[in-house]
Amino acid sequence: MAYVTNWIAFAISIVVLAWYAYEALHSACGWEEVYVCVIETFNVTFEIFAEFEEPLTVYLSSGMRVPFLRYTEWLLSCPVILIHLSNLSGLSDGYNKRTMLLLVTLIGCLVTGVYSAMCYYGWIKWAMYTVSCIYCAFVYWYSAKVYVETYHMVPKGRARTVVLVMASIFFTTWGIVYPLLFALGPEGLNAISFHLSNFLHCIADLFSKLLWGALGHQLRIIIHKHILQYGDIRKKTKVGFGTDEMEVATMIEPEEADETAERLPVEKYLRRPSFARIRNQLKQQGKDIYPDLDRDSMYGSNSSYTGGRYLDFADPDFPDDNYTPIPFFAGGGDLGLQAAAAAGSPQLAPGRIVLVVPETARWMVEFMRHGLSALPAPFEIIPTIGGGAVMQLTQMGTTAPGGLEAVLMHSYYARTGLVSKLRMRGVHVVIFGYSPSAPDAAEVQAAGADQLCEGYSMAPGSNGLKQLISALANFQAQAGKLPDGGSGGAGRTGGAAAGFTGSPSPPPPSSTYGGASMMMAASAPPPQAAPASIRMTSTTGGTFGISNPLFGMPPVAQELQPGLYSAPRSGTATPPNGPAGGNATGDGGAAEAAMLQSLLGEIAKLRSELGEN
Repeated sequence: MAYVTNWIAFAISIVVLAWYAYEALHSACGWEEVYVCVIETFNVTFEIFAEFEEPLTVYLSSGMRVPFLRYTEWLLSCPVILIHLSNLSGLSDGYNKRTMLLLVTLIGCLVTGVYSAMCYYGWIKWAMYTVSCIYCAFVYWYSAKVYVETYHMVPKGRARTVVLVMASIFFTTWGIVYPLLFALGPEGLNAISFHLSNFLHCIADLFSKLLWGALGHQLRIIIHKHILQYGDIRKKTKVGFGTDEMEVATMIEPEEADETAERLPVEKYLRRPSFARIRNQLKQQGKDIYPDLDRDSMYGSNSSYTGGRYLDFADPDFPDDNYTPIPFFAGGGDLGLQAAAAAGSPQLAPGRIVLVVPETARWMVEFMRHGLSALPAPFEIIPTIGGGAVMQLTQMGTTAPGGLEAVLMHSYYARTGLVSKLRMRGVHVVIFGYSPSAPDAAEVQAAGADQLCEGYSMAPGSNGLKQLISALANFQAQAGKLPDGGSGGAGRTGGAAAGFTGSPSPPPPSSTYGGASMMMAASAPPPQAAPASIRMTSTTGGTFGISNPLFGMPPVAQELQPGLYSAPRSGTATPPNGPAGGNATGDGGAAEAAMLQSLLGEIAKLRSELGEN
């Protein structure tokens, strides 16, 4: 009977391993359950073919047989089960003091249990057995605390049912079956035979290791799906355990949230392949994804799903963590003029925008570079990663000649209080990534921004771009930058915007703060559509001029038309912190011009060597 049971256990172990492999490729799978299943597979294999060979079974001089293979398997698998138990949700990246306490007490339980099994009958045997039970009691206590905390932390419904079943299996096998089999088996009172003990242990292993691990795997999948659909919204509750009281942050759905609920940031999950794969499955099933975790929606419907899979969060085509954005001009070229004519958008004067994107969405700067090229007038875009430098950049932007039209920020910052701080300083705020059906729609609306732009796409004709252009036109009209009644520069002649006068060329740089140049000085003109000789082709279609030379403009553009990152030849460009009418062609300016021209020449040479020209 034990032999047949071992073969059944072997077959079940192989099937479970195959299932874990499938899950690892298509959704997610933790290392703990896979490791335990592998150890169990090797254990039953040895039991089938060499159970009674030494040293798998130790034969003592006293005549006792000790199933050393069983204790070896326990020493290899049980610590990993407790590691899994200490992080049932799978959201933690590390282990804490609770994990260490579980492991220390387990090792004491197993070591003293093996000593008891190898001792001949007498007081030493039962003394070791008692010590092992004391250690075991601590394991149960700390484990029960973990189960109670996890039960109140996970969402209501299936997740809590899974936790209850896991706890029932754990305490039934670890707390009743194994100690009872030890006491009744050959290691203890010798009330049951060696073969019957092996048979019953095999059955218990199927429940305590394979079934428990499979349920733990399913619990993590449920939690992943909850976060992907609703975000990580927590509400703190008090839970009693023994004489202690624990504070547990319970995961809830948006409709359960009240003023005490806390919405935790979810950007840390963006680079986890498990979240990306499960998100793809949910999207294929037609499920709505929490906006901050739905990168595909930022690309529009034409590129979100290609070749049978969605774009990966770690796509090498986008900037990595070392990427540092620099200011650039966007809009005012053919693409912007065509988009404005087709959509009947209001005309704009040249202006300046601070773009704020989250730390985990650095790639969005490049995404916005192409999207904002559809603006009907040239705008200087000053990108910043994270919210740390926003207040300094906006202060410099508002005091610089030409002023600052708005701060364009990701909807993530609607919950940080940054919007109200900017509004108190009189800065216009536009939030992109808004969706009326999103779980955080009410929170974004309550932030108090001047304008909410739907979606993340600023493609020509998109609602987001139309709303942004309308907002910018209102801001410029209020500031008196549209003296001709609303027909701003937009790459056309006639009617200069307030603060932008002079020769028909883009303004030179005047100062730099934290990598963001404050350009467009008081003498700068309303930039016209750039000549064809210095335009670059946009990857989104059409052309746009006045672009950053570090991103594709040939160096000849700096000679034909002074502009971004080029030194002025003459004029009265005024630094933000300088006098009202200084000369920009002093010795320092000449040296800076020479250095920048040398840098542009080196870049052009490098591009030529790489075969990009």
